[in-house]
Amino acid sequence: MQKESFLDDKKIKWSFVDIILVFVLLLILMGITRAYADNIRRIFGSLRFLGMEPKLTLFFFSAMSQAFYILVVTGIIFWFRKATLAEIGLTTHNFLQTLFIGVGGGFVLVFLILLLGVIMVIITKTTPPPQDVATYLLAMDGKWSRLLAFFLGSVMAPLSEEIYFRGMVYPVFRDRFGRLPGMVISGLIFSLMHRDLFRFIPIAVGGIGLAYLFERTKSLWASIFAHSTWNTVMLLLMATGSRLAP
Repeated sequence: MQKESFLDDKKIKWSFVDIILVFVLLLILMGITRAYADNIRRIFGSLRFLGMEPKLTLFFFSAMSQAFYILVVTGIIFWFRKATLAEIGLTTHNFLQTLFIGVGGGFVLVFLILLLGVIMVIITKTTPPPQDVATYLLAMDGKWSRLLAFFLGSVMAPLSEEIYFRGMVYPVFRDRFGRLPGMVISGLIFSLMHRDLFRFIPIAVGGIGLAYLFERTKSLWASIFAHSTWNTVMLLLMATGSRLAP
């Protein structure tokens, strides 16, 4: 029989301290990775990985490393706290329904985020600079390098970020302050971590929406699929040079 999710009013097994611990460990690991950036650049410069320029390869290596570190560190914390997959939210209950809700929710988020982006451009009368990922994506000219970009943006990033922000962060604030405040706080933290001042509000709204999908379905897969849909659509807009691209 499938175990209930922690969202069914069960006490969670991790705390705010664990959230901070994961964040600090990630900073340390990413700091170590950046410390060896020159060595990595030299290695990839000689290998010409997937035909990409060394600088481009280093960007994706760093991004992939970050996603990997999040998965490993949060996984270790959950294991140490003896949290089951179901308690984290990785349940297969009503999986097909969860898939449809997640993908559908992802398209709704895309619409809201694009709309907010347009509104902010109108209000501020400022066109934001392209995101780093957009700059690097447009610089690619090989199918394998673009496939790598989509794998990173559509699979690794959603999986790792949802396990941390919705799987670990949101439940702690939900348990302390309630559903709506928990969604808002975790959404704001999610946006802060993206370090994009102009897009702060749209990303925060996206984070709140992802937490809502998690809350509604009691399955982390819903927010993972929604996040994947969101990222995939945005990457497609960037790759095609659409003016709608954020």
